[in-house]
Amino acid sequence: MTPHDVAAAWHGDLPSPARVEETRAALSADRLYFEPDARYPGLFRLRPRHQVAACRRRQAAMERLGFLPGHLCIVRDVHGTPWPAVVFFVEELGFHAWMVGVNGTYHHAEDLLEIVAPWDFSHDPPDPGTEKVRLHHLVREARAVLRALAPAELAQTLRKLAQPASLDGLARALGSHLPGGHDSPVARLALAWRLNTSTEVFERVELEPDRAAYRPREQLPEKPGPDGETPARLEQNAALAEVDHIFPPDTGLYRRGTGHPVRSPSTSTFLWSP
Repeated sequence: MTPHDVAAAWHGDLPSPARVEETRAALSADRLYFEPDARYPGLFRLRPRHQVAACRRRQAAMERLGFLPGHLCIVRDVHGTPWPAVVFFVEELGFHAWMVGVNGTYHHAEDLLEIVAPWDFSHDPPDPGTEKVRLHHLVREARAVLRALAPAELAQTLRKLAQPASLDGLARALGSHLPGGHDSPVARLALAWRLNTSTEVFERVELEPDRAAYRPREQLPEKPGPDGETPARLEQNAALAEVDHIFPPDTGLYRRGTGHPVRSPSTSTFLWSP
């Protein structure tokens, strides 16, 4: 629809130029019911009902999360992977957060998984480069703790609590077993990271936009690995043999060890070599 079409629906069949411009401004500012048509600049599309419902949920969540800037969190990245982030700005439907090695900063409200600890910015206004370096050092420390947090042992602790536990509740239950104690940002980050990455062991229960609880799944993997993965990876040569079996020579695909994209000579398809 054009702004004129919408203005005619709102104000009558012959809207004045002023009404059309007023409608154009309203459509451009709207985040709930209309969106610009990416294929045809100047046109607007009505959002489907499920998108409107999702936007309403995001609005409701962000109304509770105005305090979020200045907090260390666990956030889903663009691939859906839980990752540490520092939130520095909130919007109507989402928030902006810095992640190590990621340029983009915007996240929808539902991408927030856990609020870990307050984060004091080094400068006012905060400097992205400085804060990312600080976050990088914290993530590096948290990784060492993360490797020591065995999912199976955490699941046993959760079972002893007999009910879903928040990050605070589980951290307090672990007490001195966490390096630095239950209120250490490094330990809390590692614990929150483990709970949200080992989804085959832990189930996340959404309580409120800023509160979640965790419980162990009824059936756990037999032998979870040190980082939560099951040890089902093939040895390198066995993996390469499996690839050769799945992609025989008649497919036109082949492996190269050059470390950059190569083109299959028979199909002209680009392949990413190991």
